[in-house]
Amino acid sequence: MAKAAYQTDNIGHYGLGFVNYTHFTSPIRRYPDLMVHRILNATLERNTEYGPNIREHLQRVCEVASERERAAQDVERKSLKIRQAEYFARHVGVEFSGLIVGAIPRGLFVEVDGTGAQGMILAEDLGNVYFDRDMMAFVEITGNALYRPGMRMEVRVLSADVDLARFELEPA
Repeated sequence: MAKAAYQTDNIGHYGLGFVNYTHFTSPIRRYPDLMVHRILNATLERNTEYGPNIREHLQRVCEVASERERAAQDVERKSLKIRQAEYFARHVGVEFSGLIVGAIPRGLFVEVDGTGAQGMILAEDLGNVYFDRDMMAFVEITGNALYRPGMRMEVRVLSADVDLARFELEPA
């Protein structure tokens, strides 16, 4: 599903089946919500519709609001990753339980239980394994072990780099 964006064209709401649709949360929180309130007030009080001149202005407001929302989300994600790296920097050598959530030839992504944080285990730290692209998993050469998304595993914090906002794990 495409990421929602603010716009002036009335495209309704596909999921709800509405021809006409708008939404707002709280004008204290977001400028687009304030704009919706202003338009509704102008329409209700003056019984007017906004014309082509204001439409161009509103289109630009929508573009900027969508861009600023994406930028705010990026900053929020980066801030969270920094905090997670700070946490794991204080826990180097500590063991945790986790869930393998991804596998690429470079290594595994493991989500550490109770943190929502994902760290990487490099393929070289998994031992004598190879990456099976069909299974999207690491298989031990002897065939005794398999590491694939959805499996649980015990991990140990190997390192953390706050400046890069990441941490690395190793099998415990």
